[in-house]
Amino acid sequence: MSDEKLQPSMRPSAFTALVLLAHERAWCWTIHCGTCGHLYYKRGLLELGYGGHPSDNDWWSDRDDGGNDGYPSDRFFTPNVQRHLLRATTDADYQELFGLCGITFTLASIGLLLHHCEKEEMRSRILSPFLTKMFNEMLMKQGGLRNERVKILLTMGHIWNWKDLEQIENELKRP
Repeated sequence: MSDEKLQPSMRPSAFTALVLLAHERAWCWTIHCGTCGHLYYKRGLLELGYGGHPSDNDWWSDRDDGGNDGYPSDRFFTPNVQRHLLRATTDADYQELFGLCGITFTLASIGLLLHHCEKEEMRSRILSPFLTKMFNEMLMKQGGLRNERVKILLTMGHIWNWKDLEQIENELKRP
């Protein structure tokens, strides 16, 4: 992401932009990090959940203090914020993200999102059908599946959580 702000019609989706920014700035994506608690990623996800976009002029990470107003509580991930955040990820350019950021970083970014939106995803199933379709297409292009656990994960109706993504990563990275 450059310092120059993009016009809404020219900018990538909010989630795509967030992942690219996080990759560029090497943000921590460890879910249970005991050092920073993935502070910047968490703040970025909250900003997206409240309708923000990394190319907005008032994006928190562009402030001089890096947007570090303290550690945001999980209580800010209200059901409404979680729904908005889950919807905002369905138009991300995942092929671009896998290409630019790699499989591990992109899946970790999806994992952080699912970690913070787990309750709402279980209730509303906004992102799971999309992920199932995307992973099915990616793995079929790769030549099919060997792992029985992944075959089960890729059934329609499966509700994805962050723990499932390691299985997908292993399958995508297999020779």
